[in-house]
Amino acid sequence: MTSMTLIIIFSAAVTLSVIVVLLLVRARHKLVKRVGKLNDELIEVSGDVAVGRRLDEKGDGCVSDVAKTINGLFDAIVERDEEIQGRDQLFADFSR
Repeated sequence: MTSMTLIIIFSAAVTLSVIVVLLLVRARHKLVKRVGKLNDELIEVSGDVAVGRRLDEKGDGCVSDVAKTINGLFDAIVERDEEIQGRDQLFADFSR
């Protein structure tokens, strides 16, 4: 191999490395932005969970999976609240 060939190979490797780093930085930025949006939405929705508001589950990947899990937890809380209210009503009826 000549020195010119080595320089070309080295330049290609450096260029490829820079491209990979830029793609990773971009992907990280998108993920941080999506997690921030999920956090803001979770704070907003958590106060209104009793009236049926839910997190946005659009998209794919880990953030939408987390949103689906949180929505499942919200549903479980609503069901539990309904059971408690039903028991309270039964107790009120029984005590009368």
